[in-house]
Amino acid sequence: MADIQIVPIEDAVVLKDRSSELLILPDHVIFLKSFSKSKDFAKYFLDQALMNRSARKLYEAWLRRDSNLWRKLYETVRDMEIKDYDKRLKDLQAEESSSKTSKKAESKKEKKEPATKKTTKSAEKSEAEKPAAKKVTKKTTKKAATKKTTAKKTTTKKTTTKKTAAKKTTKKVAKKTTTKKTTKKKKTK
Repeated sequence: MADIQIVPIEDAVVLKDRSSELLILPDHVIFLKSFSKSKDFAKYFLDQALMNRSARKLYEAWLRRDSNLWRKLYETVRDMEIKDYDKRLKDLQAEESSSKTSKKAESKKEKKEPATKKTTKSAEKSEAEKPAAKKVTKKTTKKAATKKTTAKKTTTKKTTTKKTAAKKTTKKVAKKTTTKKTTKKKKTK
């Protein structure tokens, strides 16, 4: 069983195993390098550095195979030489804090808006959605109409088969009654 390779390339980290690779972007490597506690490192790595579900699942599978992977990754990132590390870390932290404050400001603005503006926005959305709803209803009505016609065809086939079956039975019953009448007549003679 081959070990998982941890390869630092420029400011990024690549984790390789057979035909699978995970790339940790330089911005995330800079943040990972800033953590002094391994628990914080692991939390950030799983939550932020591994960007999608499939990457997390692959990494978790690798962890089940190699229990020392966390230690190896932590040591590799800590030992990496990153150009202008301090400056880039400050820039990234400033960007992160500004994005958080802008999000907070937007949420406060939304809370302060009067209810009338919100209702007009919802009315605009509902108007925009109406044409799409009409198209769906046209399609559904066409489908329903075709279903009805096929249902009518099958019911008419069923009723015609029932009618012919009823005619056959009446003919059989009529033959039996006529044969019974003729046999009774013969007996009385």
